[in-house]
Amino acid sequence: VDASGNVYFAESAVIKKLTPSGIVTTIAEVQGISANSYIHDIAVDDAGYIYYTDGANINKINSVGINTFIANIS
Repeated sequence: VDASGNVYFAESAVIKKLTPSGIVTTIAEVQGISANSYIHDIAVDDAGYIYYTDGANINKINSVGINTFIANIS
């Protein structure tokens, strides 16, 4: 949940945002996640960066949707 009350969640390899008014928006479709994997955790910082794990890596998505690898955790 971010400072504006938006809830972020994943459906398989797609990260979505649910606003307090009930509007759902697709934020990113994450490439490279296999059919047997999925997004495990999502966090949002005060700057609006979205961080997620796919079980093996930590990645960051910026406000314009650019996905950046941060670290391998496997």
